[in-house]
Amino acid sequence: MTIQEVEAHKNNQGYDIDMILEKYYFQRNHWSVPSSVPWAEDEGDEEDVEDARKADAWSNNRRTTGIKSDADFYQLQVERYKKVIMINEQRRPDAKAIAGQVYAWLKTQPNGIEIATYDAVNQALGLTWTQYDDIHYRNLYFYGGLFLDDQDFFSIHHYLLGKINMGHKFEADFSAFDGQCVGLPYNIPFVFRRK
Repeated sequence: MTIQEVEAHKNNQGYDIDMILEKYYFQRNHWSVPSSVPWAEDEGDEEDVEDARKADAWSNNRRTTGIKSDADFYQLQVERYKKVIMINEQRRPDAKAIAGQVYAWLKTQPNGIEIATYDAVNQALGLTWTQYDDIHYRNLYFYGGLFLDDQDFFSIHHYLLGKINMGHKFEADFSAFDGQCVGLPYNIPFVFRRK
């Protein structure tokens, strides 16, 4: 999906991508778009007030913008602003379920693969891009419409090792880095192999 396709969508009435993204963001989070009429009225230009009223009516008319998913929403922001500036409200990702996906992916790899949890998540889920969140001082990792942060990786790492250790067929061998201070747990490579 491109910016041009979204702007040309039948419900967007000639509004630009900035307004369309804002409308999707508010719709997706079940909020009304704040009115710009008071600011236009403060300026005192009747034409600006009328434009603001039309924009308000369009923004809150409940019609779709043509953006089909959060993945498209985030990708369009990267195309427009070079980063994601609006993140939709969502519950914490299910770290246990993600660990299950990663474990299933690991079992399809050659025996003895050396990989860190972070890299395994990227391979299993298909990392699209990363960015630093200046407001919350955290790294964000985008997987289409899902995003994870550093806290999520700690949980995924914990659950992944639990899954590996509960089974009787595979092991995660970290012995190459025993006693070394080499980074965050989810960034330390391990050898995943059959017992």
